[in-house]
Amino acid sequence: MNIKGIGSIFRSIFGPTLLDGDAPPCVEISGSDLCYSDVLCSSLEHGQRCQVGSWYLTPERHAIEYVFTTLIVGLILYFLWPILPHPSYDSTSTTLSQPKSLKIHTFGSTIIVLIYKFIGFQTKILCMAMPCNTLWLLFSLMCWDRLMNDRIRYALIQTSFSYMGLVFLALAVPDLSTFNILFEVEWFFLHHYMLFIIPFYYLLTGKVSVLSLQVDSQSLSSSVSFFIRYWLFTCTIFACYYVTIITPISLLSGLNLNYMLNPPPLPVDWVQGPNYRLISCVLVFTVFALFRGIFMVLEILLRSLFIPIAKRKAT
Repeated sequence: MNIKGIGSIFRSIFGPTLLDGDAPPCVEISGSDLCYSDVLCSSLEHGQRCQVGSWYLTPERHAIEYVFTTLIVGLILYFLWPILPHPSYDSTSTTLSQPKSLKIHTFGSTIIVLIYKFIGFQTKILCMAMPCNTLWLLFSLMCWDRLMNDRIRYALIQTSFSYMGLVFLALAVPDLSTFNILFEVEWFFLHHYMLFIIPFYYLLTGKVSVLSLQVDSQSLSSSVSFFIRYWLFTCTIFACYYVTIITPISLLSGLNLNYMLNPPPLPVDWVQGPNYRLISCVLVFTVFALFRGIFMVLEILLRSLFIPIAKRKAT
């Protein structure tokens, strides 16, 4: 079977009603604009139209990126997870569990985010796949000691330091096109700022170090190795989540979740074309490295102020 045949199968399974080319505009033009092959845009629920995706990339391109990305990230995770530095926690350890006040903050914020998604258009709950909403879900899961041990918490906390870069981007270049509920815009900005509380809590209390596993070590090579491994882990998890999991959900639902189907509305025109997702990944992975570096500098400053830093032995 040739690549065209694979693309046809991919289209028939995942997005038979999606239109080819650019996504339909958010504003009605002809009076009978189509958002899907069998659905008029005017018939969609309020707020849904700007979230509609399309076959901006060909089905063949989607199929190729899906297969290769899934294989590559699977191999990286298979070899990286066993060598990922982590303290020696036992299976029942709850050292990294959040204090009660922070759990209330986390659960409360997550519930409000979920409420706004539930009372929006019918499939708006799928927008929980956006990076910052996903962070709230992960932070909430971290509060459940029976669901997560400290080994997994530690990896997620390390990942969150880099993910704060995406929170910053969401605040710097906000996409508010689907917000139409009372105080939804205000809550968008507030809960994004509140996301910074959790990684800062672990850094300020000294429970987690972003510099290295042996926090009293002055070895540059140790810090560089620690940086590279957790940066690579963060990039791999991001690619696995959005290409392997979220892209099929986007195609099936017809929603442009985290811009997996269509380019983001950026004030530049070079994140466009058939390679826009590859370009976006380069930009995102660079932001991951930059923000992990920023947190490293912050921790060095904190050390100079004699704020206690956790000391653990590597396994």
